[in-house]
Amino acid sequence: MQSSTVQIRIDPILKQKAEILFRNIGLDTATAIRLFFTQSLLRGTIPFEIMPNNSEITGNDTPRKNKGPAKSKG
Repeated sequence: MQSSTVQIRIDPILKQKAEILFRNIGLDTATAIRLFFTQSLLRGTIPFEIMPNNSEITGNDTPRKNKGPAKSKG
């Protein structure tokens, strides 16, 4: 299977915390991103509820608007 590269810019602290989380559940970052892409396509939406931004996680105090959970197709 061919592969493609995805490049993103991300806060280094957010990246480090996510990598620790992924490692603790037995994943590397690339696998976690592949799971996100796959589940997004299978569900036809983002595969989790989008919550307001938590400044302790990202270090950013700007809140994001929560549009609620994605509606399932069915």
